[in-house]
Amino acid sequence: MSLPMGHLKRPRLPAMSWRRLGAPRPAPAEAAETVWVDNAILTPLATGEMRVVDRHWRWVSGAVYDSAGHLVPASQRQWDRTVHQPVAVDPPVVRVPGNVARTLEGPWVFGGHWARHFGHFLLETLPNLWPEEALGTRGIVMMESAFMRREPNFQRGLFVPQLRPWQEALLELAGFGGHELQVSCYKTIRAERLLVPERPVFLNQWVRPEAVGLWRRISDAVGARGSATKVFLSRTRFNSDEGTSATGALRTDPEWDALLDSRFAGAGFAVVNPEELSIPEQIELVRGAGVIAGSSGSALHLSCFADPGTRIVEVGDLRTGGEPLRMQRAIDAACGHWDAYIGYADTDALAGLEALLDTDPGAPEPAPRLADRLNVRRLAAGLRRG
Repeated sequence: MSLPMGHLKRPRLPAMSWRRLGAPRPAPAEAAETVWVDNAILTPLATGEMRVVDRHWRWVSGAVYDSAGHLVPASQRQWDRTVHQPVAVDPPVVRVPGNVARTLEGPWVFGGHWARHFGHFLLETLPNLWPEEALGTRGIVMMESAFMRREPNFQRGLFVPQLRPWQEALLELAGFGGHELQVSCYKTIRAERLLVPERPVFLNQWVRPEAVGLWRRISDAVGARGSATKVFLSRTRFNSDEGTSATGALRTDPEWDALLDSRFAGAGFAVVNPEELSIPEQIELVRGAGVIAGSSGSALHLSCFADPGTRIVEVGDLRTGGEPLRMQRAIDAACGHWDAYIGYADTDALAGLEALLDTDPGAPEPAPRLADRLNVRRLAAGLRRG
């Protein structure tokens, strides 16, 4: 039904502004802790489905236990329990096995779960290596991902993961280039001495200062800064080569990608395809920029390496629609960034890009004009009558 509002002027929408959005949930106030476990037991990874009253949930088990068989809670991954995320179901006590598939000798650090996807590796594997004392260990042992994809050299028990160049570079910059890597799957493993750090990132919820410290360590190791003060991380090349995201879903369309490239270039941004650059080059790029823009997702998570106070322009995609990505909010809140958001295919918001860039992030937002407030009330009344 058409609405009787032809006689009303559309109220002016508030211009985009810089905001401190905050994380979806506040991070724990206390500092993250570590625990050394002698003769630690890593139980086998397992995953499946279970029925909980009126819904189905996925479950996952596999964690670190001490020599008496008591669970080390810090070894469990926290999940936000959306439809695709599993629930950790590790028992508080297990029977200590007499024989194990293998014992890792010397000191090791527990690195959580092994992630092959760039964004998850950056957010969920790498930050677990935050303790400086982990640098003195012999190696990193991790659980296989709950979303298992067997590698060519896979074997039950332990396997050495195949590193992609970007994984190797990030580990090197974090100080772990000479460490052994082992991933545990399907069989019980023992570690002679194991450092278990408390996880500093809860995906889609919060980021603790310890994760920021690890990202800052990597950023400082790069040292150099790019020359571009405004950077747009384009998705055009990635979508052309890959077609879909890691989940198999198409998140943008070519026309929108092309419009973004053109619009941001016209606003003075250096438009780059991050996948064409090495990890040090990507980090240099965001270290030198005062404004970083890009579509929601892994590439924009590079903001974790940017200086505090950097301005982040997130452009939504088919997944996010009209709201900033929860994980991006958590990263930027922890790193002290300013945020602005442009909804997917929102050409009106995109047209306000230059005005946004001219805005001081610290300036208070202007109060809406009286005429605009009255127009909004009249429009609402017309909707109710319709």
